Amino acid sequence: MFATTGIIQGNTVLTNDYSLEKYNGRRVVITVLDEEHQFDTVSNEKLFSL
Repeated sequence: MFATTGIIQGNTVLTNDYSLEKYNGRRVVITVLDEEHQFDTVSNEKLFSL
């Protein structure tokens, strides 16, 4: 597993991390962080009790 940051421009995710080249062709999960809206955090105990 590998994590990095970047920005979305059109249909492309731009990043300055050249170590991603070794993962070429692999499937990825993209998480978009919405910086315009604030979110509340929930403790692990509360989350797992749900």
